[in-house]
Amino acid sequence: MSYLALYRKFRPQTFDEIVGQDFVVTTLKNQIKSGNISHAYLFTGTRGTGKTTAAKVFSRAINCLNPVDGNPCMKCRSCLDNGGMDIVELDAASNNGVEYIRDIKEKVQYAPGSSKYKVYIIDEVHMLSQSAFNAFLKTLEEPPAHAVFILCTTEAYKIPQTILSRCMRFDFKLVGVDKLEALVGDVLVRSGKSFTPEALNAVAVAGEGSARDALSVADRCIAFCGDRQLTYDDVLNVLGANDGRTVNKFASYILNGQLAEFLVLTDKTVREGKSVNLLARDIAAQLRDMAVIKLCNNARKLVNVPDSMYSVLESSAKDVSLKKLLYAAEVFGRIDSDLRFALNPRILFEATAIKVANSNGEVDAESLDRRIRQLEKRSAAAPAKAASDGQSYVPRNEGKTEQPRTEPALPAAGVKDYNAARRVWASVLKEVHTLDEPIFSTVCTEVSDCYILNGELVLELTAGQLNLLGQRQNTEKLQKLLSDCAPLRLVLKKREKRGDAEETVEAFRKLAGNSEFIVNE
Repeated sequence: MSYLALYRKFRPQTFDEIVGQDFVVTTLKNQIKSGNISHAYLFTGTRGTGKTTAAKVFSRAINCLNPVDGNPCMKCRSCLDNGGMDIVELDAASNNGVEYIRDIKEKVQYAPGSSKYKVYIIDEVHMLSQSAFNAFLKTLEEPPAHAVFILCTTEAYKIPQTILSRCMRFDFKLVGVDKLEALVGDVLVRSGKSFTPEALNAVAVAGEGSARDALSVADRCIAFCGDRQLTYDDVLNVLGANDGRTVNKFASYILNGQLAEFLVLTDKTVREGKSVNLLARDIAAQLRDMAVIKLCNNARKLVNVPDSMYSVLESSAKDVSLKKLLYAAEVFGRIDSDLRFALNPRILFEATAIKVANSNGEVDAESLDRRIRQLEKRSAAAPAKAASDGQSYVPRNEGKTEQPRTEPALPAAGVKDYNAARRVWASVLKEVHTLDEPIFSTVCTEVSDCYILNGELVLELTAGQLNLLGQRQNTEKLQKLLSDCAPLRLVLKKREKRGDAEETVEAFRKLAGNSEFIVNE
């Protein structure tokens, strides 16, 4: 028989074996025990948290002839046959057309062959086309009594509201490190593999809340170390990661301004083939842990590292100010997307570290200048304030009527207008800052290149900005805020590289607004 991956070989067969989803498991078991089975369910959550597994267990349990406390008995004909032809699994990523939904509509009318229910499990349901969702709606609204639909997705926001409102929704949460340790440890023991506690913790942390990812890492580790005991160093080699003490050296060199030692260690790490992207994430995580240790008296429960590493972090955090720690953590937490698109990630990584090392935790000049420019834009767009004594002086003939809100003047067609664009964008930013979304607000604030052309507000963005603002929900949010400020359509555009001469001309054009000027070639 061919080899089975650990996550397939040890896939849970009952609800009691599903890890970290107690609320979901309890609710589904109670429904089975009471016999109150809904016609449609939506399982949503991060990858590897048990959505499809729970769907399979649930479909088996509702057709089980002798369920035990809501679990399938795994002994009756229905359980052993796994539902036969009455349990249908579909992958919406590859079967996303309307013809597949029409096929379901035709077949769902027929009674199940040998089971109580005919169950349709549709994985990655958000991949269905709009026409497929429309065709599915009527069936979901008035299904036959013998039909149960289980929809699984990682992106529930892409599903139409008309579908969501007809489903019983269950949100699968990330699995905690302690529960992942117990799961991976049990699987390794059942596989006959010995391991150290540090290795087990490293595998669980690498899973990042996903049971499947943790078991996939364990699978690779078993293949790497063969018959010998799995150690912490084995896990680091498999992941291509640095050990906690090396990461702590990086963090300490940056916080203490030891730049020569930092650059030497960076060069050594890069020569070993380690990724600076992963290193930056590790440094950000460790800086966060050090800040937590400095802030909290009972920080041990909040920091997922071995005891030996915890004492190292505690010692490192002792001599560094909290302001410096938080500033460093914020900077390294922000550069992940920039490193992903950088032509030379190492240069950006080293430059960021030097910038943090030379800072005392205060806002740097570049950030301060950016904030001042944003404040100037806001003050230019804001209405005039009342008199200092708190009284408002309004002419008599205007005091009785409410003045309509004036929208920023828009340019003529075919003309790029930078001044009007800055005024409109400043108005949009005022609305953005009222939202409780710091990352979204920060990225919007950093947008500096925009113009209005033919009824469109065009934002020229860096790759990192486009990666975030180009997401559907963020684009729709920005368009709504823009529509409240001016009758314009939002267009997001990747900033093109220009030559020095073009950059100079473009800068003068922005300063001049709509004014014409001559450039000597």
